Amino acid sequence: MRDMLEFVKYVGAPTIEGAKAAALGLIEAGLTVKVASSATVLELAKLFQTTYTGILVAWAQEMARYCDEVGVDYEESQALNDQPWLPPCWFQPGKIGGHCIMPNLRTLDQIRPGGVFTTAVRVSNDEVVEEPLNGEDRLWPVPFGQNK
Repeated sequence: MRDMLEFVKYVGAPTIEGAKAAALGLIEAGLTVKVASSATVLELAKLFQTTYTGILVAWAQEMARYCDEVGVDYEESQALNDQPWLPPCWFQPGKIGGHCIMPNLRTLDQIRPGGVFTTAVRVSNDEVVEEPLNGEDRLWPVPFGQNK
């Protein structure tokens, strides 16, 4: 319930009138709502967000490979990344599994095949030999100052 009230709900529909009508019901329920110009822009926004997460995880995978090559601890190597201009967390370098990031790359590739970033995430993830985590063992960004 806290998350429902805390996070903005985005609404898009085939018509702006339909989106506004849907938004009104959510606003009346006490939720914070933003109306998008279309459902398509929201779908792209979702694809962009999940792919950005995939890019950050793929970079974590690559950083872990560098650490392995020179024999240093990945977690310790993240200490200098605790800077105000960087994301306030570090990403764990495990295998990307799940139902959104990798499938969403395929959706973006249908729009623009062979994108540099979608390809990079896929190539990096293919190099990870461990099994994807599931359930409560999912990979999450870890805020600086907290243990895994």
